[in-house]
Amino acid sequence: MGLGVLKYEIAYGRVLFPIWSQSDMIKIVKDPVYFPALTSTSDRMQNLIKLMLNKDQTKRLSLN
Repeated sequence: MGLGVLKYEIAYGRVLFPIWSQSDMIKIVKDPVYFPALTSTSDRMQNLIKLMLNKDQTKRLSLN
């Protein structure tokens, strides 16, 4: 998941999971990943990031 977070931050120029409180940490586990609407990032890049950030680690894209 770490590479997916890094790829998201490079592609969108913002932090994926801004954490200001303990309740923000819970949102990481429960909420879906948000992709900004107005962006020049391709659909292929978004799909790659989604695969890398899948919350189910058995379905997550990895280097293994």
